[in-house]
Amino acid sequence: MELTRATTSRAQDEAAPLNVSKVLASWAKAGPLVHAPTGIATLDELTDGGPCFGTRWVLAGAPDAGKTGLLVQVAHTYAERGIAVGLLGVDEEPGDMLMRFAQRCGFSRGRCEARDTSDLVAIEQALAGLPIRFYDASWTIDRAAADLGDYSTEHGVGACFIVDSLQVATCDAEDPRSTVREQVTARMQTLRRVAQEHRLIALATSEMNRAAYRTAEAAEHTDDLASAKESGAIEYSARVLLAL
Repeated sequence: MELTRATTSRAQDEAAPLNVSKVLASWAKAGPLVHAPTGIATLDELTDGGPCFGTRWVLAGAPDAGKTGLLVQVAHTYAERGIAVGLLGVDEEPGDMLMRFAQRCGFSRGRCEARDTSDLVAIEQALAGLPIRFYDASWTIDRAAADLGDYSTEHGVGACFIVDSLQVATCDAEDPRSTVREQVTARMQTLRRVAQEHRLIALATSEMNRAAYRTAEAAEHTDDLASAKESGAIEYSARVLLAL
């Protein structure tokens, strides 16, 4: 009986609502919110200095709207400043992602495709020293975030976690038998959790539903906040939602 009472008491404590003191204690434990400027002046101004560590942004857009390109631009800026960057690229393979970084360093697509030895050496010299980690489709959101979090802690640096995209990446909590909507919701909830748990800037891409871009007239009557495809959890859980 005593064991049962003790177990019940612990369960009630865990389920009890938070009060002001407990929330403030969590603030004190987490420390101040730190913004990381993206290098895009207008975006940084509108968001008071860029994303905060521990929060998540989502870029929703039509196919080929430039979602991945924009994230690579931010990722490159962060990496050059010493912020560790982890890219869970399922829409694009690590080689495709690397080519984007190489192009930002002045290497044309043709040179990247030709793979001349001298160019490969030059690309390595330009990028190998940056704290960039690539995760392919074999990684879940949970595992990739945990690995990046460990790297961040070990090296004493901040970290940015990029997921491309919420429609195709996977998480440990999702059930393959569930609907696509339920799966995307689970991924967004997981992204929110790992960003807070590992103190990561989480940036993810989302496909935009067709109603938001199929015609100019439809775009004028579709709220950008409701444009992310499959799940309303995206618009509700994203700290910032950018529609491209």
